Amino acid sequence: MASDAVDGETQTLTLRVSRDEAGKLGIGLNLSNRVTQLGLQAASGLRIWDLVIAVDQEDLGGRSLAETMQKKEQKATHELTVVRLTKAPPKPGAQHVLTDELLKQSPAMGAPWQARTFQLDGETLWYRAGDGVTKRVPLSTITTVRVVDHVKFEFHFNTNATDRTYKLRAHSSSQLYKWVTALQMQHAEKLDAENRASVHGKNGFQNAASLKSEYSTKSGVERTAF
Repeated sequence: MASDAVDGETQTLTLRVSRDEAGKLGIGLNLSNRVTQLGLQAASGLRIWDLVIAVDQEDLGGRSLAETMQKKEQKATHELTVVRLTKAPPKPGAQHVLTDELLKQSPAMGAPWQARTFQLDGETLWYRAGDGVTKRVPLSTITTVRVVDHVKFEFHFNTNATDRTYKLRAHSSSQLYKWVTALQMQHAEKLDAENRASVHGKNGFQNAASLKSEYSTKSGVERTAF
């Protein structure tokens, strides 16, 4: 286990995980690439709630770990880069008000990054648009929150209300993971039983939506074990 950096309330680690005789790593993850089940990797140093941001030094770039691993050569051992909280996360559903300036990119192709004030308050994310109008995003509509580029402090979240991807950048690593953790803890990732996909193939992925997590959000969270 190698410790790469400690920034405020987070620590970045590189951990080696190995496959079993059946070719599986035995890790449970939610849609935001948070570890929900250690399985075979309890001795690797991996912990529940670690956020996976890269595998074999390849950034996930907004994809799930399952999607990334399916395109990689299967090896006996892989390196996972994870971000770990250095203190316990807030309890799901706890009242939490967070206000910060973040950089936001509009959906238009090639649009510049512009500073916007965001406030996370209870069940709603508020922000002030370029025309000065205050807009709201109900947390119940958010489906995934993922770190896209931990070097540029960039993260994205999607909503099922507008089928839109919000692209944001923080000003520091600590601000990035503060916002990602707050959003992941407070939003409701809803399961769609009819569209729940099982991922199979050479890497041994399978659906594990029924897994339980100490840090599960207010509604069910789809998880993938592999």
